[in-house]
Amino acid sequence: MKDHFSALGFSPCLVLDLETVEEAWREATREHAGDSGEEPKSPSSDDPLADIHEARAVLSDPVKRLSHWLALRGISPSRATTMDSEMMNLFGSLGEILAKTDEFLTRHAAASSALAKALLTKEAIAVQLELQEQMQQVQAQKQTALGRFPELESLASRNEFEAATSTLQQLQFLTKWEAQCQERLLSLLAC
Repeated sequence: MKDHFSALGFSPCLVLDLETVEEAWREATREHAGDSGEEPKSPSSDDPLADIHEARAVLSDPVKRLSHWLALRGISPSRATTMDSEMMNLFGSLGEILAKTDEFLTRHAAASSALAKALLTKEAIAVQLELQEQMQQVQAQKQTALGRFPELESLASRNEFEAATSTLQQLQFLTKWEAQCQERLLSLLAC
C-alpha cells in the first residue's frame, strides 16, 4: 500500500491544513522534477509524479485522509453502520427537503410557459432557503466530526480505533449529503 503521508514528507497524522499539504506537494514536485521555475503541472496517467499528485489529492481531503490513515494501520470500517440520534434526525429532515426539492424541480420542468415558471419563483426561493439551511446543518456536523481529529490521534496512540472508524462513516454520510444538497442548489439556481 502506498503511504501518501511519506510521499509528501509527513508522518501519518490527521491534523493537516491545506496550505501545509500544498507546500509539501510543491516541494516534492520540485525535488522530483527539477525546479524549472514553472508551476507544477496537472496530474496525468503517464505522469512520473503520479504518486505525489495522488498523495496531494488524498491528504487535501480530510475524509480521504482519515480513510488512508486507518488503512495504513490495517483498520477497515465495518460494513454495519449505526447513526446516533442526531445523525438520524438530520438524515430524516434532509430526506424531506431533498424530496420537496425534487418535487418542485419536476413541477418547474413541467411548467410550459414563462408565466407558469414565474409563478413558481416565490416557491423556488423558499425551497432554496430550506435547502441552504439544511446544508448548513450538514456542514456544521461535518466540522464537528473534523474537529475530533486530535482526539482520534490520541486514541490511536492507545490502539483504540473505534471512534476513528465511526467518525469516518459519519463523515462519509455527511459528505454524500453535502454533495446532494449542492447538486439540488445548482438545479434550483438554474430555474
